[in-house]
Parts: sequence; C-alpha cells; structure tokens
Amino acid sequence: MICLLLRVAFIGRPELILNLDELQDLMQFFPTLDETACWFKCSTDTIERRVKNEWKMTFAEFRKSFSGRTRLMLKRKAISKAIEQDNDKMLIYCLRTMTDLVDREKSDNRQQEHLVRLAYTLSTLDEDDLKL
Repeated sequence: MICLLLRVAFIGRPELILNLDELQDLMQFFPTLDETACWFKCSTDTIERRVKNEWKMTFAEFRKSFSGRTRLMLKRKAISKAIEQDNDKMLIYCLRTMTDLVDREKSDNRQQEHLVRLAYTLSTLDEDDLKL
C-alpha cells in the first residue's frame, strides 16, 4: 500500500496554479516569453499552453492584445511631449510613426536611385533585348 502511494505521488509534476489576472496585468510591460516564465517560476511551454487553452491564441498574440493600454499611454505621452514641450524631434517621430508622412528628401533620393538603375539597365541592353 505504501509503495502504491509513492508511485502516485511521483507521476508527473503537480499542476501549477497560474493566476490569469496576474498574467494579463503583466502584459502591460510587454515581457518576453522567457521573462513571463521566469516571473511565474515555470517553463515557457507552460505559459504557452495556458495562454492557448484559456484564450485560444499564441503568446505573442496574447501579449499584443493585453498591452494595448500601455502602447496608447506611450503614444499619448509622446504626443504631449511633442506638442506641449515644443520638442521638434519628438514631433517628427510622432509624424513619421503615427501618420503615413514620408521624408521628401529620402523619397526623392530613392526615386533618383531607381532612375539611375533603370538608365544603367537600359544602357546595357542591346538592340535585340530592346525589341522583346
């Protein structure tokens, strides 16, 4: 009888009770999978398995969906720093990342590079190639 009890006690690891609210709250810091596993003192597989079972998504999707509030707070801070503190660098950063604004100078350089490549390609083609 004692032998049987010992066998039952050593079959598999005890189930880790993972506080799902704490896991969601932790995502505001955008932790890696390794950092999350370290926080809960378990394996990365355990975290991935729990997220998949509970929310039907990967860890990366889960982290992204529960870190949205933090991303919005950071955007708000960047915008206020750009506007209220009249910070030109932050203003340019906000314009580039939050709009589809493209640096005209860079865009013009890219167009110029394409034109140079096209001119070179055309100059290397002979008459037979041009007829195709």
